[in-house]
Amino acid sequence: MGNPSETYCEENIFQAGIGYVVVCRHKSGGRVEIGSFLVDVHCLGVKDAFFRVCEEEGFREKVLSKIFPGGIPEAKPASWGRKLVEEAVRYARDLGFAPHPDYKKGAKVFGGVDASECGEEFIFGSEGKPLYVQGPYDGHAKAERILATLRAKLGNDGFHYIVPLGEGFNEMENEGFARDFEADDGRGDRDL
Repeated sequence: MGNPSETYCEENIFQAGIGYVVVCRHKSGGRVEIGSFLVDVHCLGVKDAFFRVCEEEGFREKVLSKIFPGGIPEAKPASWGRKLVEEAVRYARDLGFAPHPDYKKGAKVFGGVDASECGEEFIFGSEGKPLYVQGPYDGHAKAERILATLRAKLGNDGFHYIVPLGEGFNEMENEGFARDFEADDGRGDRDL
């Protein structure tokens, strides 16, 4: 058995704004508890989560390689993962967004892991403000609700966002708001 618990996280999560954080606890009897969280560190917190128990033997190939198809990242302490996930949830809640309904199930993996053992400070948002990027599963109505929540909490200038303009989007409220970044800020060619 390796470490009694560890975290795997996509290395560029804060640059990309979203990524998987996977906390693993190795248990007696050759089992591993896995809590996986899709974390939006720029705005929405935990967008998806699951909890799974699997066999120790082959869990890297059977589980981790599917979550991280580009290569399994170097392990970090479990306290690092718990702190990152919980602080992302707090950040999003302060903005008015609840974590994914399965968050509590995934958080079962945190039992016995002390987030205060992690001394790293995490900075959420982008360029000092929340950044909402409409995801592939965020329909127009959901995107409008998210933008309305952000406007109500922070005003029109208190956040950044990137959403595609198209049929079904309320053009009156969002006129000219395909994104509020300038084209030359390095994000202009970002794929949605």
